[in-house]
Amino acid sequence: MKANILASWARPKALGMVLTLVAVLPCTSSAAEVLDHWHWRNPGPFANTINSVAYGAGKFVAVGEGGVIHTSFDGATWDDGRRPVTSVWRKVFFVNGQFVAVGHDGLIGTSSDGYSWTLRNSDTTNHLFAVTFGGGHYVACGDLGRITSSTDGVNWTRGNVGTNALRWITYGNGVFIVPTPNQQMAVNVSSDLQTWTTATVSNISGFYPHYLLGAQFGNGAGEKGLKVSS
Repeated sequence: MKANILASWARPKALGMVLTLVAVLPCTSSAAEVLDHWHWRNPGPFANTINSVAYGAGKFVAVGEGGVIHTSFDGATWDDGRRPVTSVWRKVFFVNGQFVAVGHDGLIGTSSDGYSWTLRNSDTTNHLFAVTFGGGHYVACGDLGRITSSTDGVNWTRGNVGTNALRWITYGNGVFIVPTPNQQMAVNVSSDLQTWTTATVSNISGFYPHYLLGAQFGNGAGEKGLKVSS
């Protein structure tokens, strides 16, 4: 399988997505003015660090340290929360009418409303850092190269992509992409979660070394504002 990863600073390549263009051009709309002003919100009563927020089913769901989960309809007023577990939640994601959250010790939970959560057997005890959905599969990734996948969010099967920590995962254009921490500016790409191919990102003279910090379909982010498109 041939994977072609391009790097750009300003003008996206012809193959880049519209999202890439939006990400790198200055915003002159009134929306920019709204984002110029932020207000501190502190969901209580647990006061634990929040690691991730997702929106779905008409509400925001925030997850974090100590197993806390908070919900809000407007992002300004938050409920007192709940703590179905004491392990750390690292990421929450909404897709197919349900929230899917992952965390330390192989933690996976699902909920249709953000209030009532069901813990799932992830088939691993490795810490899980991120989760995505694509090609009919939910896929979570984590420590020591661990991935675990499911077609329904209920039954999960573990796998591996190398032995390094996988801090993020994304899906787009028919493939899953995870980082390769031991290789500067490189990713592992797979269409079936079985065979993975390493693809390197084009060098921009004078700016090595870089390390990819995250990506999503259409654009990504690395050190010094580097944008990655595929």
